[in-house]
Amino acid sequence: MSRKGLGYVFRPRYKDRHGEQKESRVWWCGYSIRGVKHRESTGFTEHRAAVRFLTDRLHDIKKNLPSPKDIEAVTFDDLKEAIRGHYKRNRLRSASRIDIALVALTKSFSGWR
Repeated sequence: MSRKGLGYVFRPRYKDRHGEQKESRVWWCGYSIRGVKHRESTGFTEHRAAVRFLTDRLHDIKKNLPSPKDIEAVTFDDLKEAIRGHYKRNRLRSASRIDIALVALTKSFSGWR
């Protein structure tokens, strides 16, 4: 990217089994969120596509959208507890109904991401 400080794209280097220095065909990107450095593969072999990937990721961060890694880590049980907490905090009258529904859903989806 041309603007400094927003992130960067790079191709990591590695040594093959013969000890030769090689460069990955796939571009990676690096950026920082609240002082924590993150790196991830863009999955693209073209520089322009990798820069577009980084730009999209930075826009998502600016909008406080979760990253795909964060979304992947959420389980059904996490969501179940979140919805129970929401119903109790807001004193919704259908809280007993949601418990019944969650029991039925837990049989099928417990442990799922």
